[in-house]
Order: sequence, then structure tokens, then C-alpha cells
Amino acid sequence: MIDIILGGSLGLISLNWYNYKRTLKEVDVAWKKINWKHLSEEQYVLQCYEFIGSKFKKVNRCWAKYPWRNFFFTNMWRLRGRGMPCHIQTLMFHRCLSKRLSKNRMKIKATRAISKRVLIHFYSKIKLNGEWVDVDVWGKKWGIPFGKNIHQVNLEE
Repeated sequence: MIDIILGGSLGLISLNWYNYKRTLKEVDVAWKKINWKHLSEEQYVLQCYEFIGSKFKKVNRCWAKYPWRNFFFTNMWRLRGRGMPCHIQTLMFHRCLSKRLSKNRMKIKATRAISKRVLIHFYSKIKLNGEWVDVDVWGKKWGIPFGKNIHQVNLEE
């Protein structure tokens, strides 16, 4: 019995890892179709924010409504027009940023926003011009502007 459970768990972990890599490769392919080279660093980060933040539909509590989207059971980039949890969008955003920014200039932050009816929320902190800036790529569709996080604004319903 334990062999079946362990084997099944390893299978799910392998599937998740495989599709995580496939998703990031698809992000890379889509990213390469755009001419990013002429942009300043700040413009580049803004374009990455637009690129990922505009890709997916606005869905509240996506992680609960579609729990299978919390994991990479499929290529997430291909789920056009569907809601995506904040942590998945943040990972895709960091993939785009990593083409030009070093890892020590990007952080993924987790926070509770119970007053906003969000149990746990992921967003980014990016170091631009020597300052740490909050970037909530999931929040773009919710009216959270570039430079703010979920605690600093009222969510649009």
C-alpha cells in the first residue's frame, strides 16, 4: 500500500516538474516574439508586468475554485482566457524578469490579506534604481497598480 502511495506521489511530483518546465519554455517562446532589447530596465520590468498581468482572466479565489491550477498538471501558459493563481503568475513574471535582472534583485513575497478576503497572496519585490518596488502581477486585473501590493489598495470587485 505504501509503495502505491509513494509511487503515485512521485508520479505527481514528476508530472508537476515536467509541466513546470514546459510552461516556462512556452513563456520563453512567447517572450522571444517581442523586441525587448531597446527598453530601459524600468520599461522592461513594466512590459513584463503587462505581458504576464494581461494574459489571464480576473478570477477571485482561483486557487480554491480551480485547485488543480495550483500545480503544474498541464502547461499553464496555454490556459488562455482562464484565471490563474497569484503564485503561478508570479513565477511566470520572474521567468520573464530573469532574462535581464539577476536573482538577487527579485523576491517573491507571501502575505496574508484576510481583510481583503485573500487567505494568502504572493507578489514580487523588484530592485529598480536602488529601491525595492512592490509588483503584484496578479493584482493588475484587480486594479493594483505597478509599485503597490494588495495591502496598499482597495480591490476592484
